[in-house]
Amino acid sequence: EVDKVLSPEVMEEDPKDYWEDVLWNVEEIPFTGVMEEAWWKDYWEDEFGVKYSSDRKRLLIANEELTSYDIIEGTEVICDNAFGCDYDAHYYLSQRYFSLQWIHLPESITAIGVCAFEGCHSLQKINLPKSIRSIGKGAFSECSSLQSIFIPSGTLSKFKSMLSSELHSKLYEK
Repeated sequence: EVDKVLSPEVMEEDPKDYWEDVLWNVEEIPFTGVMEEAWWKDYWEDEFGVKYSSDRKRLLIANEELTSYDIIEGTEVICDNAFGCDYDAHYYLSQRYFSLQWIHLPESITAIGVCAFEGCHSLQKINLPKSIRSIGKGAFSECSSLQSIFIPSGTLSKFKSMLSSELHSKLYEK
């Protein structure tokens, strides 16, 4: 049973330097048991192999073979890396290559996690509902085919504040 977790004292700017020095710059932090109660521990899986939290409010991880998908109504959060890249236990980048071309986000979605769609090279367009209140960093990075991000009329400034500047030219109000 885990009773403490080691954590770096300082995160440097250059990740390469950081990970080379990580074993020399650690401090002990009491373990609170939060990880034992992880919300993803008990999940529900749909017929397409997409995993949701048991209450179906969080989309945890998608099936990388999907080409199109309708997120179930009532889902509020698309979690970090759900359709995108992932980091394994050794902190090395492990890329899942999704062929996702189309996705429907229901009006219940309020948050899109960090790197949620990163590397979805086939994704060409996406409709973002008005209900979205936050979009994580890199949510659509490396989506090389992404041409259009459709947003509800009157929400341009809201979505510009949540998306990186390189995506602003792809925003279209409808």
